[in-house]
Amino acid sequence: MYHLPYSWGKKTGTGFFCNIDLDNKKYPCLMTNYHLLDEKCIKEYKKIMISMNDKRINEEISINEKDILYLSGEDEYDLKIIKLDKKENYINYLELDDNFIF
Repeated sequence: MYHLPYSWGKKTGTGFFCNIDLDNKKYPCLMTNYHLLDEKCIKEYKKIMISMNDKRINEEISINEKDILYLSGEDEYDLKIIKLDKKENYINYLELDDNFIF
């Protein structure tokens, strides 16, 4: 799991990075909780700070509204999947099963 400290407040949460296959191409993605990254946060700040490996890696990642692949509110699954601009070498991405239905 990766910690996601947000620069706009004291919210901290967890998420994970994975590759998602869409249209026969793999995209690096972040899966996290909707209540941590709601539309207002993404629209207003467009970036998150991530901390990994016991805070030995601290990086900023750009996020955009157009890159939201899936979201469900807190009252349903509390999940948000965001396609990332590029694959980062310092991140280990999980591989999802090919039978994953999206």
